[in-house]
Amino acid sequence: IALRKSTEMEANAVAYRDLGNAFYGKAFEDKDEHSQENFKSAIAAYKKAMELDIDFTEMYGWLGLAYVQQGRAIEAERSAEKAEANFVPENMMARLYFGIADLYRYNDVKKYAKINFQKVIAIDDAPVNILAYSHFYLGDKKQAYQILRDNLTDAIDDDDNVADAYFSLAALFSKDKKIDDALIN
Repeated sequence: IALRKSTEMEANAVAYRDLGNAFYGKAFEDKDEHSQENFKSAIAAYKKAMELDIDFTEMYGWLGLAYVQQGRAIEAERSAEKAEANFVPENMMARLYFGIADLYRYNDVKKYAKINFQKVIAIDDAPVNILAYSHFYLGDKKQAYQILRDNLTDAIDDDDNVADAYFSLAALFSKDKKIDDALIN
């Protein structure tokens, strides 16, 4: 009976995670006046999942990402600390640190933006775009461009996501106000 109850609680925790992800996805998809309400609902679902299964540590990452979307950097950092301590996948940690860094950058809190961009760079499995933009925002534009050029070369060689690789490189050129280079590449 105890095993069945434990399994039911784990299943319910997964259901709440999925519910949170549905709200999170809806908020991203719609980008309207209901987005913040959907992020709040996602946060509530993630917290309920953690309440049902304290070992469901992936929730710290999702919770942190939802806090980032609400502009709540301090709560996002707390979630990131717990996520890191509980070995949440590196890919999610990179997205979380990047989101926190971008919040601080947007609010002109350079010291904390820099710290979080550096955390992204230290992650081996960071997504290419996030890694490149982290280098870019830390002032290492040459490395940012090299990462995206290598990604484009790999995409062409593997015949995989070439359009995405071109878009990423052009977007970085555009951010750097090198429109002519963006159009050429």
